[in-house]
Amino acid sequence: MTDPSDYLQRQYERTDPWAFETSAYERRKYDRQLRAIDDRVEDPDRILELGSAEGAFTSLLADEFSGAEIHGVEFVSEAVQRARDRLSDDAVRFFERDLEEFLTERTGTYDVIVWSETVYYVGANHSLPDLDRLVRTVADRLAGDGLLCMANIIGQEGDYEEPLTRRPIMNAYYELLAGELTPLQRAVYHERKAEMDERNEYQIWLFGGPDAAD
Repeated sequence: MTDPSDYLQRQYERTDPWAFETSAYERRKYDRQLRAIDDRVEDPDRILELGSAEGAFTSLLADEFSGAEIHGVEFVSEAVQRARDRLSDDAVRFFERDLEEFLTERTGTYDVIVWSETVYYVGANHSLPDLDRLVRTVADRLAGDGLLCMANIIGQEGDYEEPLTRRPIMNAYYELLAGELTPLQRAVYHERKAEMDERNEYQIWLFGGPDAAD
């Protein structure tokens, strides 16, 4: 498998490599995450997006939660610059950083953390103990009554360079998170992404902080 960092760098040589901007499939996925957050967290003050890419979902978060301070973290410089060009809102800041370094160096907590479709890239470069430590670091940055929202592809098939999304591996990621946070939702969707002529399964996971109520 190609190193995920190299793969992502190459993908961002072109704008919007996964059609996040234009895909009806991606918009439905975004809308489901927004509704899930809005249903669980009232007027969040601080939102963190891990793997903010070019800011497509960040922009929707800023529109939906206009009173929130939003931080987006992405390590690919081209993606970060496009995100900054997109959003000039003073309440939205993008950081060109490795997410693990960012989380380790930051203080304070967030009411909402969005960590969608990047855990497989992180997992491909981490041993299981290292990934466990990272999950605990993410959990430490979540407010006691906060919400972690994730959308993840499951069992993607075909001749891809993407890191593994096999069901047993994704189940292991889920269990690591469930060991640190409160599982609230694991919703399953099967939809076709027309732009890539493929039918995917994805899941939206919700986890609450230690004070979360189901």
